[in-house]
Amino acid sequence: MSFTPNFRINEMTVANERLKIQVAEKDKSLSALQRTVSALEQQVAADQTESENAKTLREETENLHAALR
Repeated sequence: MSFTPNFRINEMTVANERLKIQVAEKDKSLSALQRTVSALEQQVAADQTESENAKTLREETENLHAALR
């Protein structure tokens, strides 16, 4: 069976369109993952700040207790 050049061109065009769709879907997934990572990094930074504040308060409380003894 011999394929005509037009058939091959059409076949390759369809394959190209499918690949474009796959790339677009992967780009969407990547963007969503990047947003998730960014949100998680912000949460980690907020948690670290909160942890540092708690440590500072604990130290101040200990110093006040020591001063009252």
